[in-house]
Amino acid sequence: MFQLIKKIRVIFNKVNLAVILHLLEIVVLIVGLYLVIIQISDSRKVNSGQIALDITRDIYSDERYPKNPEIIKLIQRDQSILINSGGSIDEEDIDNLLGEWDLVARFNQLGILPDDLVYQQFSFDIVRAYNNKEIRDYINRIRAKYGDNLMYADFEWLAKWAEETSNAK
Repeated sequence: MFQLIKKIRVIFNKVNLAVILHLLEIVVLIVGLYLVIIQISDSRKVNSGQIALDITRDIYSDERYPKNPEIIKLIQRDQSILINSGGSIDEEDIDNLLGEWDLVARFNQLGILPDDLVYQQFSFDIVRAYNNKEIRDYINRIRAKYGDNLMYADFEWLAKWAEETSNAK
């Protein structure tokens, strides 16, 4: 009888040890998963910041698109922009700038660039451009020319969102 109790106790201790080890494995897996989620979140933030910096450089420096800074100044000063309106800018240059802002809007819609970053970094100039008659006329002309009413639709969406956000503050 004593031998039987001793065998049961040994078996019970082995089972307890196995259960404890399995529970410990589960805890380690949960902690590891939590750390992976934090790493992915941090990586997404860093990537968003880098993308925003790259787009900012493309928009506000003359490195990639030499006319962008000039266009932005003309918009801010409410001066003529396009050559056919008495300005000094080609339509291709306007297209480059609007294309970059369209890209910002698309990245925002996809969650690549968060709202607060987009609002802080780009909203002022986007709203000014959207409210500029010459820019609107250009967009309407291009849409009619190519028969595509969705050209620069993301830019317009972002401008409206930024304006509404600004008004709500």
